[in-house]
Amino acid sequence: MPIHRHGVDGERSLTLDAGGLAADATRTAYGHEPNGYVRDGPTRFAWPGVAERLVFDSEAGMFS
Repeated sequence: MPIHRHGVDGERSLTLDAGGLAADATRTAYGHEPNGYVRDGPTRFAWPGVAERLVFDSEAGMFS
């Protein structure tokens, strides 16, 4: 999963390219679109200490 770091005017963001995961075909088969919301849950579960410092903006596909 490609992750991109951005910095503008002292603000930092991470963007994740939606799609491209092995599980995406299964999600699509069940009628779900691979998007930022798919990434939120695993991030909050796997890295709760990191997740509590992030602002999740999944509609736009961004963490900031």
